[in-house]
Amino acid sequence: MENLPYLIPFFVSLAISITLGIFAWQHRWVAGAIPFAIIATGQGLWTAGYIFELVSDTLNAKIFWDNFQYIGTVVYPLALLAFALEYTDRKLSNPLLIWGGLLTGGAIAILLPFTDDFHHLMRPTSELIPGEPFSVLTYEFTPATWLIYFFLIAQVIASFFLLIFRNVHRFRLYRTQTMLVIIGNLIPVMGNTLTIVGVNLSMQRDTSPITFALGNIVVAWGLFRYGLLDIVPIARERVLESMNDMVLIVDIENRLVDMNATARQVIKDTGRDMIGYPLETVLSPWADLVEQYRDIENMHTEIEIGQGAEQRFFDLRISPLMNSRGDLSGRVVMVHDMTAYKKTQIELQERTQQLEAANEQLKVLSRIKDEFVSNVSHELQTPITSLKLNQELLRRRPENAELYLGRIQRETQRLERLIEDLLHLSRLDQGRMAAKLDPTDLNTLCQVYTNDRIALAEEKGIQLVYEGTADLPKVNIDAGLVGQALSILLTNALNYTPGGGKVVVSTQSRQVDGQQWVAFCVRDTGPGIAPNEQEQLFMRFYRGTAGQKSGVPGTGL
Repeated sequence: MENLPYLIPFFVSLAISITLGIFAWQHRWVAGAIPFAIIATGQGLWTAGYIFELVSDTLNAKIFWDNFQYIGTVVYPLALLAFALEYTDRKLSNPLLIWGGLLTGGAIAILLPFTDDFHHLMRPTSELIPGEPFSVLTYEFTPATWLIYFFLIAQVIASFFLLIFRNVHRFRLYRTQTMLVIIGNLIPVMGNTLTIVGVNLSMQRDTSPITFALGNIVVAWGLFRYGLLDIVPIARERVLESMNDMVLIVDIENRLVDMNATARQVIKDTGRDMIGYPLETVLSPWADLVEQYRDIENMHTEIEIGQGAEQRFFDLRISPLMNSRGDLSGRVVMVHDMTAYKKTQIELQERTQQLEAANEQLKVLSRIKDEFVSNVSHELQTPITSLKLNQELLRRRPENAELYLGRIQRETQRLERLIEDLLHLSRLDQGRMAAKLDPTDLNTLCQVYTNDRIALAEEKGIQLVYEGTADLPKVNIDAGLVGQALSILLTNALNYTPGGGKVVVSTQSRQVDGQQWVAFCVRDTGPGIAPNEQEQLFMRFYRGTAGQKSGVPGTGL
């Protein structure tokens, strides 16, 4: 236990390696994290083996733990190379062959020390030199030792090469992370190299475990200060090629210097033939747009191409591309196809307007329906009340039966007409009423309906006049339906024309587009229909202001 203070640096180094390994394993989903955990594991095995070598008392025990350290010695550079490949997103041309060779060489490098008793390629001679605080294992380095060293150091150099040259053009954060990884691993590599060449900086033969602690402190600084394994770089090629948007990069002369797969697909090009060509040539179908934006360095807008069904909508972004001196070296053009979104938005807007219009129409229809129900209720209530009254009077005074029966008959006919109107409207709505067309003399039809209402007009003090046009040709019409329309117009004219007024029924003949047409017309001297209500003329159940003020019963049917 008195030698324990001398082991504290090595235990610190081992603790740091274990901590880094656990931290990396907790971030194992990040590119490079698993190899980084293996790096820390290799360092830990190396350091642990060295601690056991120090505290061992016999030559054989020290040799065993010296052999054990070769496991960490081999694992460490292999894991460092794997980390560099993942961190820089670099792919090997033939990974199976290369990794197969490296793992085979690593296995041989581990087996040679453990089998040295059979071939003595590693330690032809070895001895234990007593000393304080620990006895020291010494032996000469053989060509086999140097061969293993160069095999392992080549992997370390390759790793450093990848980390340095792959991150030259990345952001400062990634360059800082990379430099800390390189420095943190360069320190123990230099310590091991000094050991190999015979430079002893400590009380023992191997200084690598001590340098692990120093190097890991640097790496830990990168982990916790600069987000190593939290914020990792992503390859530009993978990002650019995976984008669904069209990306074009042009120089200050407006020549294409790069584009992604989406852009190549849009312009039907492999990407090689068009590189170096002016953007006007590359995007010749849209030359007018290229000309419009050729001198713009920074903007964001929406553009439309085509018309009708071929119309397309795009989100256009142009950003300046600066060189290391801050001078403009080109532009990045990004085009996002928004056609589906825009058309959906337009369709949604149109549908919203349609729904709003339908909602307004429903409100109007609901109001008209309420008015209709009120009117119909009123129209039904009046004859029903009259029927009940005259029925009671007939029961009490049978001597006046003729008077009461006459009233009952008129009210019954009134109810019949109202119900017939409603049924008639229902049949029209359901398309169950077929027109029966027959050759008809319009003069005769109008004369009959006019004569039927002369007595009513005289009773109201209204002059009813018929003015027919001679020699009208017969027309194919449904005399019942046309007569009903004429009857409604006549009834309204007589109802709303005040006493002393005049109602004129006339027929006409006109030539329109080479065809002869006939018509009838009803004119009166009543209040007429206000201009703002004329659009509602044929809306069912609607009654204008004049009709409501007149007190004349009606339903607007």
